[in-house]
Amino acid sequence: MADPDTTVFLSYRRDVSGPMAHLVRNDLVTHGFDVFMDVGSMSGGAFEPVILREIEERTHFLVLLEPGSLDRVGEPDDWLRREIAHALTHRRNVVPLLAGGVRMARAADLHADLARLPSLNCVTAYHE
Repeated sequence: MADPDTTVFLSYRRDVSGPMAHLVRNDLVTHGFDVFMDVGSMSGGAFEPVILREIEERTHFLVLLEPGSLDRVGEPDDWLRREIAHALTHRRNVVPLLAGGVRMARAADLHADLARLPSLNCVTAYHE
């Protein structure tokens, strides 16, 4: 793996942010970051242990949020919530990346696992 300061786990809701996630990934790679993104970074096999290990091994956790990204975080097996919560628990540098005009949700409107998310510095991304 590359220099720890350049390692990034890119989290996103596939059906909402797939195209934007690829743009973000490509831009980060172009700028020298080692980016893990499930699509393209994983081969076959067990999904869960690979995802959780990659979150733990990378310094930065970038979560791409667009309108609708957080709609299902209350569902018991929601992977986006699980990834964010795992990154928070393991003290990764969690950076919410806001795109598509989304605004950060209030802590009271989020699943308890994600209550710290709105207190983090966000970055706004423009696909243009």
